[in-house]
Amino acid sequence: MSPYTLTAIVVFATAALMHARGARPPWLFGLAGLGFLAADVTMDLIPALLDENPQPLRITSTTRNGRLHDTYYVASQLNFARPVGTLLLAVTAFLALQQILGAMYLPRLTRWLFWPFAGGLALTPIVQTLTLGQIPRRYTEVADRFSAAHTLEVTLAYITYAAGGLLLALFLGSLLWRLKTALHRAK
Repeated sequence: MSPYTLTAIVVFATAALMHARGARPPWLFGLAGLGFLAADVTMDLIPALLDENPQPLRITSTTRNGRLHDTYYVASQLNFARPVGTLLLAVTAFLALQQILGAMYLPRLTRWLFWPFAGGLALTPIVQTLTLGQIPRRYTEVADRFSAAHTLEVTLAYITYAAGGLLLALFLGSLLWRLKTALHRAK
């Protein structure tokens, strides 16, 4: 099991405990984002600092004899925790702004949207790593033998996009709701 997979398991187990105890959405998103970023520091920076002869990751599309071939990123050498943690912290900033303005509209729904959004973000690299060798590049159409892996990736992306769209709609709706109530009280 890869370190990223272990990180995702630990972060989501902790998030499940926080969700069961009724944590506010900014705490839920924020601590999950910080968990992924802490794992990134542990998986990337600390071994690099301890290594006496660091080897940069080089990805080329040619072989020694100069022929072009399909190349994929080496999944074991790349770390997906940084982008996942950064995106979760960006959502946390919007949720914290809502909290500061007193405009948290439907916090219970926002808390439940953590699971499809953060789950989709965190599971996408795992699914892509598992299906990386199954879906060839440079195809205009996905062949029948690759359709299950492609369908899984696309479905996961749609779930993540839908949850992100709902979070954005809740954010904009809550700001409009707060503006409307502020203007109504001013009259």
